[in-house]
Amino acid sequence: MILQRLAEAIRQQNWFTVILEVSIVVVGIFIGLQVDDWNSGRQDRRDEQQYLGRLHDEILSAEKLSARLLDRRIERQAIVLDALDAVFVDLQRNSLTDKECFAIGGLHYFNIAVSGLSAAEELTASGRMDILLDTELRAALGALKQAREALQTLG
Repeated sequence: MILQRLAEAIRQQNWFTVILEVSIVVVGIFIGLQVDDWNSGRQDRRDEQQYLGRLHDEILSAEKLSARLLDRRIERQAIVLDALDAVFVDLQRNSLTDKECFAIGGLHYFNIAVSGLSAAEELTASGRMDILLDTELRAALGALKQAREALQTLG
């Protein structure tokens, strides 16, 4: 219908109507694009809040796992120190406990477990890392990804 009116205005050489019709179409398209950008921005903020919540939960879980691993390593270190004392200091002892033997036997094995953050992996894989407004967080997640990849190549 707009095209018919526009064609009729051109045939009649009614330039005011032509300019008005074209202006209405251009303004309508511009407003539509602005509304789309606004909705996209709002959706990005909603998605950012969801990802931040997931990242928070995943980081807390990874922190608990790291704390457990650290506690086990400290415990194993203490057992190895007891075994060293038994071998080199306390000459009265003539045998090692099973725990001490196991700890010594596992000295060559060093497991570096680095938990993955599935929310960060999703953001990276989908190319949506830019919805995170905090540039320091984006940089930290990138550094974590690089460190994890480097540690996986060692293991």
